[in-house]
Amino acid sequence: MKPLAFLAIFVFAASAYPCACAYPDFEDQLSEASIVFSGKVTRIEPAGDNQNQVQFEIIKSFKGKAEGKTEVKTAETTDACGFHFEVNQEYLVYAVGEAPEVSLCSRTRLLNEASADLRRLGQAIKATERDPFVEMSGERLGSNTSKIPKELNVTNAVIVGITRKTDGYVALIRATNNRVYFLKVGDKLSDGVVMRIDANAVTFRQFKGYRSVLVKKELRPFQE
Repeated sequence: MKPLAFLAIFVFAASAYPCACAYPDFEDQLSEASIVFSGKVTRIEPAGDNQNQVQFEIIKSFKGKAEGKTEVKTAETTDACGFHFEVNQEYLVYAVGEAPEVSLCSRTRLLNEASADLRRLGQAIKATERDPFVEMSGERLGSNTSKIPKELNVTNAVIVGITRKTDGYVALIRATNNRVYFLKVGDKLSDGVVMRIDANAVTFRQFKGYRSVLVKKELRPFQE
């Protein structure tokens, strides 16, 4: 059972409409965030519409695409729920949206005050790590292969054949390296796992950051 969220109300004499929001628990914040990272603020400048643009030098990315230097936006003032960043300070940042924004109502905080969240983020990453292939029931990768080939992924997989064996269906899946792999239920791809195979389709569970979705692909004829 999730703990009740602590209602944090921020009141400022200068504003008739102070920021008021429910402080999110870890699971809800992680699910909502489009990017999560630790980073050092290198620049803050006005971005228009009463917002600031904050540039970070990324220390570690936990979710989404945050590499090298990343920019987020936040409201200019805390009474508008903007987060008060300072240049040269390091933070753990939770940002939401396609154009990432950070709110005072998020779990964003100074990095040296975020040990509990950092520990839980590390645990979440570890829980989603998948063991690499040792071999597949078709083209074999070899016991010394440390990674599933990136070309074999749910996004680009093409089902070119399905055959029935005594222990169930086997799918022939063409990857972007133009090789065909024979996979059974439970076999893994670089971004997912085979969940179900029937006579005409394959259902995968595809991992997207800390979420996963079911993807069903229909049989397509193999093109020579």
